[in-house]
Amino acid sequence: SISAAVRSGFTVCWHAVEDRQALQGATASGAMLQRILDLLGVPARDRDQLEQAALHEQKGDLRVRGLGLTDDRIELTGIGPGVSPARVWRAALEAAGAAGADVLARMAEIAGPAKRLMATGGWAEGVATQAVKKQHLGPFRHVPAIYAGARGAAIAAGRATGLWNDKEDH
Repeated sequence: SISAAVRSGFTVCWHAVEDRQALQGATASGAMLQRILDLLGVPARDRDQLEQAALHEQKGDLRVRGLGLTDDRIELTGIGPGVSPARVWRAALEAAGAAGADVLARMAEIAGPAKRLMATGGWAEGVATQAVKKQHLGPFRHVPAIYAGARGAAIAAGRATGLWNDKEDH
């Protein structure tokens, strides 16, 4: 039910596609990922090399706890010999992936299993980020639009006025 979804922290709204509703959930993993990049001294826009290196790292014992938005601090534990920025980034991506998997599992309890998954925004970029997301979430379509919610609202408005009719773009 809608009230159960809202009590669980989700948003229920009309979808940009006519006669559909959307169940929206999120994590605050972007805040955590930014804090980790700050710790590593890597600007978000310059993380391509870090992504490439993290792609080849194993999960290991290094752990990141706390997503950083509502948490006062993020904990990095299991720092052993041979730790590298790539291993730290991989641990952060693993934490974000696990948080996303938790959201999907809770959504499935409310609405059934997802038929498809879309990943949007700047934190969905990068080869390691996408590989880890796929491991935790399963297959997804990456949509590079940064402001996906605003884009959806614009598409809905365009359809309502008859200016946009492409129902495949959803």
